[in-house]
Amino acid sequence: MKNFNLIDEKYIEDVHSKVSYYEHIKTKAKIVTLENNMDNLAFGIGFRTPPKDSSGVAHIIEHSVLGTSRKYKTREPFFDLVKGSPNTFLNAMTFPDKTIYPFSSKNKKDFYNLLDVYLDCVLYPGIYETDKIFKREGWHYELRDKNDPIIINGIVYNEMKGAYASEDEQVFDALNTSLFKGTTYGVDSGGNPQDIPNLTYEAFLNFHKTYYHPSNSYIYLSGNLNMEEALSFIDENYLSHFEYKKIDSQIKTREPINEIRQINFEYPALEISENKDYLGLAILTGKYDSAFDCIINQFLVELLLNTDASPLKNALYKKGLGLDVYGTNIDNYELAISIMAKYVDGNRKDEFLNTINETLEDLVKNGIDKDLLRATLNKFEFTIRNGGGANAQIYRFIWAMSRWLYDGSPFEGLNFSKEFKKLRNYIDGDFFEKYIEEKYLKNQDKVLLIAKPSTEKNKIIEEKLRKKLELYKNSLSEEEIENLINSTLSFDEFLSKEDSPEAKATMPKLSLDDISKDVEEIKRSVEIYKDSEILKHDQATNGITYANFYFDSSFIGNEDLFIYSVMDLLIGKLDTENYSYKDLDNEIYKVLGGFSTSPMVTLKNKSNDLIRKFLVSFPFLSDNVSDVFKIVEEIIYRTKFEDLKRIKDVLNEAKSKMEDDFISKGHLKASGLVSSYYNKVGKYNEIINGIEFYHNLCDLIENLDRDFEKIKLKIQKLYGEIFNSKNLIVNITCEEKYLEDLSPFKKFIDGLANKKISPVPFEFKEEAKNIAYTSSSDVNFVAKGYNYKAFSEDLDGSVAVLKNILSNEYLYNEIRAKGGAYGQGMLINDQGDMIALSYRDPQLSRTLKIYDEIPNYLRNLKMDKQDLINAIIGGSISYDPNLAPEDKGLVSGLRYIRGIDISEIKKKKAEALATNLEKLKSYADLIEKVMNKNYLGVIGNKNIIEENKNIFKNIKSLKK
Repeated sequence: MKNFNLIDEKYIEDVHSKVSYYEHIKTKAKIVTLENNMDNLAFGIGFRTPPKDSSGVAHIIEHSVLGTSRKYKTREPFFDLVKGSPNTFLNAMTFPDKTIYPFSSKNKKDFYNLLDVYLDCVLYPGIYETDKIFKREGWHYELRDKNDPIIINGIVYNEMKGAYASEDEQVFDALNTSLFKGTTYGVDSGGNPQDIPNLTYEAFLNFHKTYYHPSNSYIYLSGNLNMEEALSFIDENYLSHFEYKKIDSQIKTREPINEIRQINFEYPALEISENKDYLGLAILTGKYDSAFDCIINQFLVELLLNTDASPLKNALYKKGLGLDVYGTNIDNYELAISIMAKYVDGNRKDEFLNTINETLEDLVKNGIDKDLLRATLNKFEFTIRNGGGANAQIYRFIWAMSRWLYDGSPFEGLNFSKEFKKLRNYIDGDFFEKYIEEKYLKNQDKVLLIAKPSTEKNKIIEEKLRKKLELYKNSLSEEEIENLINSTLSFDEFLSKEDSPEAKATMPKLSLDDISKDVEEIKRSVEIYKDSEILKHDQATNGITYANFYFDSSFIGNEDLFIYSVMDLLIGKLDTENYSYKDLDNEIYKVLGGFSTSPMVTLKNKSNDLIRKFLVSFPFLSDNVSDVFKIVEEIIYRTKFEDLKRIKDVLNEAKSKMEDDFISKGHLKASGLVSSYYNKVGKYNEIINGIEFYHNLCDLIENLDRDFEKIKLKIQKLYGEIFNSKNLIVNITCEEKYLEDLSPFKKFIDGLANKKISPVPFEFKEEAKNIAYTSSSDVNFVAKGYNYKAFSEDLDGSVAVLKNILSNEYLYNEIRAKGGAYGQGMLINDQGDMIALSYRDPQLSRTLKIYDEIPNYLRNLKMDKQDLINAIIGGSISYDPNLAPEDKGLVSGLRYIRGIDISEIKKKKAEALATNLEKLKSYADLIEKVMNKNYLGVIGNKNIIEENKNIFKNIKSLKK
């Protein structure tokens, strides 16, 4: 390969690729290529970027470099690509010690367009030409009137305020920074909101100058590509224009400390109640000197803490040390594990430590259960081998980087079979016991954390910031205040300024002729078997069968839906007639890749009748089908709902996860809340999985000792009725040869009850509840919308283009770029939902006004020919998404259940491709009617919500 030295080359079965490792001769840039038959072409470039503080500089750079460059002169080339590219993945990510920029596309022309934009942006960004990109993406002062207080705004600033709204995030960060104090990992590369405003523009530029150079780069290519052509493009257009540069990007580490340190921490809370503390223990376990170091670190956390059979987790639960217990593996150059007990009395710290040590000592002395070792390894290996799904090409870049970044070979992160073989060979000896003794017991390099809730912490932080900004303002002369006002107004103009035709002309272009007009048809055959239907999908699943059983749940009425969802949380996690819940977990992972259940609801296509199913899913190695149904039958026939303590533990874990989701998925919870006011599917989902369910779950847990017998009987009744072969749909996805003999599936169906099902109508009454849920978060999730079907027939395929323009143009500019929110979007689906939403948003009333202005935006919409083509391309790809083989089976199955024919999807894509400006403008009246209904839901900051209390009918506390 011209201008590249080949360092190593081999075929790696785990990624089904010929993998080649090169070094660029001139710059010493490092490159790995994966040649395979995948039509999803992938690229990534990464840099080692060790931060020195928690100002978030690495994160802000990641956001900023994709906003204008040497060649591409629009304000934000990245979001132009989001709007107008048929990409299958487009993103950038900040890690504690690296920053990566990956993308993928099935369209070769698009791939090379993206390749050129990404490389130009990261190596020649426009951040040196203006500080406004830094201000928009990072932070800036705002002052529009001399009598107003100065405020701080910025996208990363608000993103991290949202991240720090999570109790778990704050507590883990405190534990992590203490363990790694004085090292690269002792700071938050994403940025602490209190530290972000300390970052100067000069330091920001210097960070880029230091680390963003080919000599510090890691480049990845994968897919059915001509690698010589791709590497020549990268060399001729970029790498060859640089000289080699010696860059000090070494990870700063520390010497081991032979003592346990204790830290006390406070996390913000709206109220204080008993047993709301956290106890955490972090252990530094070594360095990432080989792939095995990382694998064993991950494996033991899974084994000890993150399965239902995990001995450390169960020992802590047994003593009531935490309502939720979990472990985290920290897999940077310095390796560590953390053990967290959430919601416990912090005064029990000694008991917490003693329980951990005693449990580990017992495992060392008496040995780890071999079945547990094998089951955990099966689960662990299955997860990694199946990792990535449709984005497997992107995950492979991250895997390659895992050792590569620390001066190892990219092959190590891709050849994981070698490491799994080692683990398997160690099961019959005492390797794991000795490792635990050496790394967890004898090793005293540990930090013990006691975290307590505080109703004052946020107030103190807010007051400190208020005083700081007040002092800053008081230090300014009248002229400086006037300059700040002018700077703010100038920045507003920058954010509002549209790209010129000349700037737009610099962006790479596709035409509609470059886009496939077709939609992939997922082949499916249907076999009627007695009162059930079997859907068969022949897909290249690499020897894995994905089985989904859709049981009819239409007999469950409103009054039982909550208990139905509680039952779902418990199935597969309790004792059965033949196994304890711990042994059951081992048995599951001996033969399955997992076992899950889920209530689901959707609408029949066109008729809008409610479809209610109970989904049971489990993947397994296709050759092991004869062993599968024994354990499945054990779970669905013989679960015992008797152990009150265990049931409480499972429900508390579920409650904790839902509380985490309020932070990470708050926009979905807010939009689901709005949908529940007017849409029967939305209301159903709110009952079984929304905030309403969460509050009912909290009440159930609180009163479970009193009501247990009554609750148990209700669960047992539903459990005895749900597994019925009447109207059962079985969805199977695997290679063709395994579809030839489905006798094990049919035998399982034969064993099910076969009782007549009498559907119960779902009772639903529309009501504009307009609820706001308050939390200790500094940011908001704001949703507003209604059922467009109340005013219109089903929308044609042009609605995908409309969604693209509203989400990635109008709402992006107004909510994210100008408003400072981390995210925004327009949800429109075929079930009637039309909801505008925001994510980690510092605004509330302003955001609602932006939503209300959507109709006027559309009426005044102006787009040149290429803008419209871009919007069409970016929108139409939603009708033919990139899917992993197992996902194709799922999508096809759901289409069958809903009665959606492929011809309808092809028609919608054709309509999307034929969209014109007048069609887009015609949606203005419909959206105006939707917004005028004034159905809204908000999750967010208590003070901001109280300031706007007049727009809500109900204001409630989010957490209980």
